Amino acid sequence: MTAVAAPDFAVYSADRQLQLVVEVKSTPKTDLAWAMKMRRNLLQHQVLPTAPYFLLALPDHLYLWASGGEDVARQPDFQADTRDVLQRYMPPGAGSAQQILSGPALEWLIGSWLNDLTQGVPDPSDALHPETDWLRASGLPERVRTGVVHAETSAS
Repeated sequence: MTAVAAPDFAVYSADRQLQLVVEVKSTPKTDLAWAMKMRRNLLQHQVLPTAPYFLLALPDHLYLWASGGEDVARQPDFQADTRDVLQRYMPPGAGSAQQILSGPALEWLIGSWLNDLTQGVPDPSDALHPETDWLRASGLPERVRTGVVHAETSAS
């Protein structure tokens, strides 16, 4: 049996229950089929802990699956353009979104966004931002509000 690895991020509810497992991959130019295969492989090999939500964060898209891993081959429940979601975290004039949304920068931006989610940002009552409609519809913000984000740490 394969040992369970630490995800890039694990997000817990206020009562310390694991709610979201996040894998960040800086692989460019992926598609839905690639994302589904990645999730399937992670689940089949029991590489990550089981949680109600799984997010695969890529430079182009965010793919969110709700309700665990009962069907390893199913499509994500929600999708979003990574640039739309992370735009508020990108420094002005820092280069193209493609440059920013790669490597360690993508992981840092995702971490910042997740931390804001646990603090109630964006406010779920703020319906003026259609780029977060998918997030509100998922129910994830309510599950992690006042929770905590744990980032994977490397042993030296």
